[in-house]
Amino acid sequence: MARSCAVSSCPPTLGVHRPGAARCLRHPLSLDPRGTQDLHARERLESLPAARRVRSRARARTRRSPPGRRRSQCRWSDQWLYSRGPRDVDPACGIAQQSRGDPCGAGEGRAGRARRRPCLAAPALASPLGGQGHRVRLLAGRGAPRLDPGSKRGGGADPLLRLVLRRGSESPRGRRAPKPLARAGARRAAEDLVSGIVLVVAKAPTPGRSKTRLVPPLTASRAAELHGCLLLDTVDACRREIEDTRVLFGSEVDRAPLEALLPGVPLVPQEGRGLADALRLGIERHVGEGPVALVSSDIPGVPPGSLTAAFSALADGADVVLGPAMDGGYWLIAMREADSRPFENIPWSTPAVYAVTRARCEAAGLRVVHLQAWRDIDTLVDLAIIARDPLLKRAPNTARLVSHLGPSLPEPPPLELVSSELLASSPWRDHIDDRLLWDGRETSYSYLGASRAVFVAAITAENQLLLVRQYRHPVRDWTLEVPAGSVSDGESSLDAARRELHEEVGGEAAEWVHLTTFFSSSAHLSLRSDAWLATGVSVGEAHPDEGERVTLVRMPLEEAVRTARRGGFAEGQTALTILLAAERLEAPRGEEAV
Repeated sequence: MARSCAVSSCPPTLGVHRPGAARCLRHPLSLDPRGTQDLHARERLESLPAARRVRSRARARTRRSPPGRRRSQCRWSDQWLYSRGPRDVDPACGIAQQSRGDPCGAGEGRAGRARRRPCLAAPALASPLGGQGHRVRLLAGRGAPRLDPGSKRGGGADPLLRLVLRRGSESPRGRRAPKPLARAGARRAAEDLVSGIVLVVAKAPTPGRSKTRLVPPLTASRAAELHGCLLLDTVDACRREIEDTRVLFGSEVDRAPLEALLPGVPLVPQEGRGLADALRLGIERHVGEGPVALVSSDIPGVPPGSLTAAFSALADGADVVLGPAMDGGYWLIAMREADSRPFENIPWSTPAVYAVTRARCEAAGLRVVHLQAWRDIDTLVDLAIIARDPLLKRAPNTARLVSHLGPSLPEPPPLELVSSELLASSPWRDHIDDRLLWDGRETSYSYLGASRAVFVAAITAENQLLLVRQYRHPVRDWTLEVPAGSVSDGESSLDAARRELHEEVGGEAAEWVHLTTFFSSSAHLSLRSDAWLATGVSVGEAHPDEGERVTLVRMPLEEAVRTARRGGFAEGQTALTILLAAERLEAPRGEEAV
């Protein structure tokens, strides 16, 4: 009998081969026209003893399992799974079958002969995860598998299955499970199932603009070098998984440096004002070509299989896919249709970004799928953690740079973020409750997430400091402050300082100098603030916000400095800004004004 099946171990004695047939009746999808791609896990089949291959095909057995669930073993993958519904599912193909004795429906039994069904992309299931103990979610009865690398719990309204793939783990009968498929072949199989467009949101690595929260301890040039390594590793990881990867950049001054750093990668300019417009319009302009995923460039590559998982979820009916970041933001957002609601009224650059975005999606009735949490690199703690992470080898450029910094980095705190819940939200503040594992013990931490702020020491040509007196309700008292306010989305810190000076005292400054960046109250508030020195200020008509009542107070600079030094300002951020300004004015000019 002529052999026509690509699975060489498939015995012809079973009577399932037809002479001259183009494909095997038992493995109808096991051949491709070139004969180079085996969608039926050839390595797994050939690794089994011949006696097991010819043995009865009803290999799924029901064992003791949690109440209401069935525990079954698939003969192809030698893996165990639990199903919630009355039907068994072959984890190697993700297709629900009615037969309890043969999940694949391809056995020799009566039911198997009457209903032979194709096995869909077992390689796509295993390989993007590398078989290293990752957890995979399969959506029963929907055809192609939906992957969720890193998921630790099942859940949701759909009948999800959970399957743990372990390299070399012991099977229930004491046998070692077959090794996972080769990564390259599995990726080809996965690409046949999903496709989409990846936009990596980036700016050119520039000293003084890149990774400023790491300066110090890093120098500005080393921080920019780190930014470039992260961008290279992220783009490379995206292109390995999804061929159509582009870079969404913010300013035309970034085009030439990005072209030099990423030759051959298409560059797409951002539109609109601010991050919300950039993300919303980035999806809106490209979604006509297919589903779109926006990926941060502040991460050391992407989790293996995550882009495939995102586009598979969209193909399966999800409206939004989110990849949460450890700092409270998200490193990925993917959509199959344009929708502005996930980007409305988001407190950007705060730990509440992910929680508020999720709440916006739920309020809009959008179906959301969450991917594995990933870490972006913004702080010294982030750098210390990834320096000790074995997964960093997947980001070779970043690993090479971090290896030189490793000995000088402090030991990271022994904590893990379990969950983050948004308790309340307002345009200026968000109340967040995080659950943490600290040294293995669970604890909770509530705090306020707030946008970035600016404080301005405004000094006139007459050497007077401009202050404003206003009522602050939380303290039930009047305070005397320097002009200050929040930074809006799409606004630089300097632009916000200029705006606040104009609104509160009607002032225009001849020169601006950045004094420092500081945390206002790191135990209770995520607020990061910039202190600015404005000199040669002319005073005009104030334009306070609606509901804001401010009174201009002029104070000689020397008197203001003496008052700050003796603790005469109850508002601590005002005192700090005045003292820093005095120090700068007394010292020789070492920094150019802007």
